[in-house]
Amino acid sequence: MADTAFFSTFEITVPDQWTWSVAAGLGGSWGSILSLHSPGGEGILKVTSFEAPGEVTEGVLRNLTNVSHSVPLKWHSWGDLAGFQYDYSEGGQSFRQWWLTSEQTVVFVSYQYDPETDGIDSLVIDATVRSITSVSPQ
Repeated sequence: MADTAFFSTFEITVPDQWTWSVAAGLGGSWGSILSLHSPGGEGILKVTSFEAPGEVTEGVLRNLTNVSHSVPLKWHSWGDLAGFQYDYSEGGQSFRQWWLTSEQTVVFVSYQYDPETDGIDSLVIDATVRSITSVSPQ
């Protein structure tokens, strides 16, 4: 049975047989860093969030990405959130990243995997990201 991890601004469904841990955030308005580990150790999904001082629009979120503006990113809905997804490889590792928002909440998600090991199960990873639900800050 899947587990649910709860945080101050979001909750996420942890896939069956995956393990998870939480580390201190980056400080400031950034929250804790949630790490989800696949059962075979093929990849790590990391999630963190922060609360912006105002509503985060599509343009503001696009400026928060580390992707050149010459690369087109499409705006998509991911469960309760909306934003951008980008896949790339670097230093022998592959990454899938999401920059997501709902009102003032920004959620950054990164999945790192070894491309040689079939380390990405897109259905599981995408379903996990779609399971992120915004929670009003307390």
